[in-house]
Amino acid sequence: MMSRGWHFVAIACAIISSSGCDNSTLLLLDIQGVSSEIQTLLLHAELNGSPLGERREVPTSANEVGILLDAGVTGSFIATVEGLDRALCVITRGTTDTVLTGARRGRLTLSMAKVAMPACPSPK
Repeated sequence: MMSRGWHFVAIACAIISSSGCDNSTLLLLDIQGVSSEIQTLLLHAELNGSPLGERREVPTSANEVGILLDAGVTGSFIATVEGLDRALCVITRGTTDTVLTGARRGRLTLSMAKVAMPACPSPK
């Protein structure tokens, strides 16, 4: 079995500011409950109701994801992870949120749960 590690997703440094990521805030997102039927994880993050870039693919082997934001960033932060099966249907989802207060580090836990109705892409 592959060991589950952690990965970084630089979502907002370049989007929110042109100052780069030298003085960044690191949020560690603990992802729990990823089942073996999940082939792809997609991460979406929002700050104060605005998306922080596009949805990003996260390795299914990751149990922690590091999200870099500009230093001192404040406001309402929401992270959503969707689990897709082989047919690219969303079959699990997890969401977590927090209020960022400018701290340099933070940790959130996100638990994946089955969705009531899988959402599959439309046939072409």
